[in-house]
Amino acid sequence: MSKAVHANASNWVQPVTEQKGQLFPFIWILLIVGGCIGITLTYVSWRKYKGEKKSRQDKTVD
Repeated sequence: MSKAVHANASNWVQPVTEQKGQLFPFIWILLIVGGCIGITLTYVSWRKYKGEKKSRQDKTVD
């Protein structure tokens, strides 16, 4: 005797509009890229500051 098996696919298939966690990877990418940009700008401004400071010291010695 065979029994009919029915699967209810609506419980484990979610529509695209209801997927959870889609924003989470985007936030991580945004933080990583933004952090790299921030660190780079900080480094460049620090180097510029040190270079201008050295330039001013060299001018006063001459």
